[in-house]
Amino acid sequence: MNTARRRIIPLNTVGICEHCNTLLTLLDMQNSEIAKGEWHCPNPNCNGILGSLSFGYEDKKSRQTKWVGTDGQWTSTRPTEYFYLGNWKIVPSILPNLSIF
Repeated sequence: MNTARRRIIPLNTVGICEHCNTLLTLLDMQNSEIAKGEWHCPNPNCNGILGSLSFGYEDKKSRQTKWVGTDGQWTSTRPTEYFYLGNWKIVPSILPNLSIF
């Protein structure tokens, strides 16, 4: 039995890199990136700049239209129950109404 502790990750902080499809969370972004307002993919082979597409927004002025689903892929239906992705426990509503753009 795997006894590794799972990290609790709010659904609205989870995304998929628009350049390389790496699963990511805003919680792992460095403070220096946040201060600059420029987030980079955590995959060292990519390091692409993350935009609104990486977090399910069609553009910076739109509403979120897709979310990371239980299979780690985009879904157009917002999950309403918690689920597991690797060592993450994804919870649907721990940070209400977080708008990142």
